[in-house]
Amino acid sequence: APVLPRQDTAGIFRDLLARRFGSSLRAWRALDPEGRAVIKRGEFMRSLSATGYSGSPANLWTALVGEETTFSLKDLDSACFERLASFKRCCSRVYPSLDRIFEDRELAQGSKLSEEEFYKLCKKASVAKPWEPLFEDLAVRDHVGHAEVKFMEEAWTDTKGIASPARQAPRTLSSSQGSFPMRAVGTGHLCSTARPRKVTLSKSSSLPALGKQLRPNWNDRHMILEHMGNKDENMLHLMNHVKIEERERVKLRIAFKMREVPILQWCAEHLPGGEVDFTDDD
Repeated sequence: APVLPRQDTAGIFRDLLARRFGSSLRAWRALDPEGRAVIKRGEFMRSLSATGYSGSPANLWTALVGEETTFSLKDLDSACFERLASFKRCCSRVYPSLDRIFEDRELAQGSKLSEEEFYKLCKKASVAKPWEPLFEDLAVRDHVGHAEVKFMEEAWTDTKGIASPARQAPRTLSSSQGSFPMRAVGTGHLCSTARPRKVTLSKSSSLPALGKQLRPNWNDRHMILEHMGNKDENMLHLMNHVKIEERERVKLRIAFKMREVPILQWCAEHLPGGEVDFTDDD
């Protein structure tokens, strides 16, 4: 038998992310919704459904990190990680922190940088070209703001010029959106914290139905799309070949009546003349 080529599970997954999200950083945000920077196996399994991947999560984890117990953007796309780390190092030589970039009025007047303004920043900080993939990684709605770059300072450590992500505490509503009031505590008018009542089925004391249950037949035209040209044909097929429960009930009633009253007796009682000639005229 021919030997099938072994599939590159990690490559297939990365191609899926590229088609669905456009960049590895946006895909990573879907895999890490809590902003931990480094996620564990169980967290990866829970967030994998957001990517649309339908394969085996366990096999995918092994293909991506092997026997490791954690997963980060560096494991997902090392080229993207190094590109962002290089951008951070270059900006750190010019600005004391990344938030100062957006206070530099030589670049822009607003709090976000457009594509052209972002390229001016890259030129000023001597970031290596090409700059287009870097902008595509960071941009949200064609602009880059402090919210898009602050994770590199908050969640990455830089030791001897080598950047690496460090596991963070999960973001909460109050920490990610500080201007919002604290979530109310207590039962509330909806009693949303009340424990639900356990409901169980009561034991049935009736006997099971021993007779044959009447069910519709399999519709062998289920794959045919209905349109104005075949609507009547589909309806007739449904009535005559699929929805046969009432027809079978009538058959059963007639069969029961025939066993109860012979045909000749029934004809003598109900037909005019009281007699039926079953002989063949021919």
